[in-house]
Amino acid sequence: GHGAAYVGSDSAGALTYPMAAGASDSLALMFLKYYLLGDANGWDTLSTFINFQVGENQWQYLSNWPQSGFSETNIYLHSNGSLKTVMSLSAHDSLDLTYDPRDPSPTIGGPTLRADLQQGPYDQAPLVESRSDVLVFTSPILTANVKMQGYPKAELYVSSDCKDTDFSIRITDVYPDGRSMILLDGIRRARFRNGFATTDTAFMQNGVVYPIEIEMNPTSFTFVAGHQIRVDITSSNYPRFNANMNDGGTMYVEGDSTIAHNIIYCSNIYPSHIVLPIDQFSVAINEKNQLRLNAFPNPCIEQITIEIPEQFGDQILNIQLFDAEGRLISSESKPVTSSIIVDCMQLKQGSYFISIENGYTRGFVEFLK
Repeated sequence: GHGAAYVGSDSAGALTYPMAAGASDSLALMFLKYYLLGDANGWDTLSTFINFQVGENQWQYLSNWPQSGFSETNIYLHSNGSLKTVMSLSAHDSLDLTYDPRDPSPTIGGPTLRADLQQGPYDQAPLVESRSDVLVFTSPILTANVKMQGYPKAELYVSSDCKDTDFSIRITDVYPDGRSMILLDGIRRARFRNGFATTDTAFMQNGVVYPIEIEMNPTSFTFVAGHQIRVDITSSNYPRFNANMNDGGTMYVEGDSTIAHNIIYCSNIYPSHIVLPIDQFSVAINEKNQLRLNAFPNPCIEQITIEIPEQFGDQILNIQLFDAEGRLISSESKPVTSSIIVDCMQLKQGSYFISIENGYTRGFVEFLK
């Protein structure tokens, strides 16, 4: 590779991608030889898009990017720190987020391209997620690959006691050993929530809830089974992004700062969420038929009954119960019937996830105790 960005090598930050090594160099040389030397090397016959799908570590030659079959999927933030495809049942959930510009959340990796910063994927757990100025949301352990291709974003509902502040997001890939490797990041200054022209500038009022959209870089990435998806929300990512002084004054100048007391809302009225461009076909069809199951009562007290549709056929069912953090609580096998009953007496109050599968089909249901 060349320089701190490791261009052309198999290294990117703390990770390696052997199948990607040398491709950028060879393609650049092929391009230059074709146009500058008139070399008939087939450059003009290559696909419009040459894509490396990280996670699957495969090169793809495509006529369109993103490919067809990818659609925007909302994944909601919950006040217990979980990420789910359904929003909260509560109308009041929110989380406090304090931001002191004198002690901003540090930049640890990402697309920095600065000689004084680490570049590429690095673990966010030790120096970012361990701080008190971050909200961390984590999915259950993935039971199948989740393939992304396109333009991720975050749609947050926020408020602040300051005229202006920032809202920053990092999306990470959590490994089974606990590493939380940064994949994407983005930030939005509240005064520019309506646009970036001078006439778009609008300061916040204390106690008023505002929608904030945070765009992130386009990506081709597959979260593999056994990993987890994580979202870190802070109000800074410094020095990659300028630290907001929170005073609504002139930007990019030295001066006094104000500590901001911000709020992230995660209710069914203000459902903060990320939007991921997920390949619905590969997840729902190529892995196994996946069904969202019906269950009652939900919330439950002593037990919950789950309806088993006919798509499961007549094979033995493997039933697994997970908590909101993706930890396996119980696992059992039962013959197929029209419904099954799961005992919830020993469960604490909270959110849970049941996965039911056999050789042909996987079904899932989320419920509250």
